[in-house]
Amino acid sequence: MGERASKLARSVPCVLARNVRLTCCMTPEDLKARTTEFGAAVVRFTVELRRRPEARHMAEQLLEAATAVPANYRSACRARSHREFISKIAVALEECDESVGWLTMVERSGLVDKSQIAPMLAEARELTAILAQSRLTAESRHRKRMEREGDR
Repeated sequence: MGERASKLARSVPCVLARNVRLTCCMTPEDLKARTTEFGAAVVRFTVELRRRPEARHMAEQLLEAATAVPANYRSACRARSHREFISKIAVALEECDESVGWLTMVERSGLVDKSQIAPMLAEARELTAILAQSRLTAESRHRKRMEREGDR
């Protein structure tokens, strides 16, 4: 992160209270750390939730989706081609959006206090927006590359 971004980052509140998040200057490493922390936060959250029979299914589904986000994002970062990156980032986006859905379901069920789930839900929504924009940017760049190569 540059000096400007570092100064701004200090003034931005943390969503999950670990590392300050600043999306305008986020590197792939920053996003790897952020998605991993999101997955870890969900793991910690679902430990108690899984003990409740009426919440077990939601907890398992949430756990699977949320822990798949960092795994699939890391996989996208290792893509061997632009097309592969687009495909893998789309999977990470899908899992993140599914996490939003399960977190919303848990919130609306009233099984936990909203203050417990609000930070994770906000983070899942932000990560979904970031991954969606990343996919759109990658698709746009891929189209432009194909157009340039077609002009040759």
